[in-house]
Formats: sequence, C-alpha cells, structure tokens
Amino acid sequence: MRIFVNYVVHGKRSSIQLPEKLVAIFNKQYPNKSIGSFITILLKNEKAARIGSSFVMSRLVEELL
Repeated sequence: MRIFVNYVVHGKRSSIQLPEKLVAIFNKQYPNKSIGSFITILLKNEKAARIGSSFVMSRLVEELL
C-alpha cells in the first residue's frame, strides 16, 4: 500500500506516493514530525532546477537509514 505525502519545493506544492513501510519507519524515528514538512526541510537548500520523485525518495531513504 502507498501513502500520498505533500511537500513544498522551490515554492511549489508537490506530492509523492511513499511505501507504507517507509512512512512507518519515519513515524518511528520522528514521532512528533510530519513527513511532508520533513521532506520540505530536506529539499529546502537543494540547488537542482528540477527535483523528481526519485530524488525525493533517495534523500528520504538517506536520512532514515
């Protein structure tokens, strides 16, 4: 099962489907944080002109593992 997550990058709202297990790992490590705002903070300083879902997923996995 997948979970939709909204985040903001370069001032634009976007969304991504994340595996339920990845969201569960996030919730276990950061019980008081929202995964969408966490992704927004992760991507805040990225210089890439275009940030796709694979990049978002890889940055999230890097942080959680």
